[in-house]
Parts: sequence; structure tokens; C-alpha cells
Amino acid sequence: MKKFREIEMEGGMDKFMNDFRPIIIVPAAVKDKPHLKFIKEANKLRGWKV
Repeated sequence: MKKFREIEMEGGMDKFMNDFRPIIIVPAAVKDKPHLKFIKEANKLRGWKV
């Protein structure tokens, strides 16, 4: 997100960030769950502790 701000391409980013839910709902089946790396990255983007 920082890079988007640096190049002035952050239009709508505030709304996008505010629309995140407080938890991530993942599928029950392990094969359908996102990789832990992607969950950690999403949490960083939300500003949550990883």
C-alpha cells in the first residue's frame, strides 16, 4: 500500500482498508485454506500483529 501512496495511486484505499472484517473466515477443508504466508500478509496489511 505504501508504494501506491508513493506513486499517488491510492484512490479508494481508505475505504478498501476500512471494509476488512475483523476476522478472516477460512474453509474447513485444509486443501481449500489459503497458505499461511498469505494470511500473514493479509494481517500485516490490516495492521494486525503477525
